[in-house]
Order: sequence, then structure tokens, then C-alpha cells
Amino acid sequence: MRPHLRTVAYGMLGSRTDAEDAIRETWLRVSRNEHEDIRDLRAWLTTIVALFVANSHGEET
Repeated sequence: MRPHLRTVAYGMLGSRTDAEDAIRETWLRVSRNEHEDIRDLRAWLTTIVALFVANSHGEET
């Protein structure tokens, strides 16, 4: 799953370091939230990464 998230974040950011930061933040959010009701964890994590990148870099979603 991490390679997929890295690809998404890197595609949006163009920086491996920034992509790793986005993934790290995503994992932190997962650890703080209940995620038992999530049907598709991969899709949910992809959304969290994309939203984090957009919000942290001033892009509109």
C-alpha cells in the first residue's frame, strides 16, 4: 500500500521528501482514527494523502 501512496503523493508534489512527509501524516491520521468501518482502506488512504497534499500546498479540492 505504501508504494501506491508514494506514487500518488509524488505525482502531486514532484518531491520524494514531500511525498514521504504526506505519507507519514496519513499514517498518523490513520492511527488517531477509528477505521474499522472503512470498506476500502486503499481508497480511503489515497483520499487522505490527496487531501493532505492539496490542503498543505494551498490547492483547491
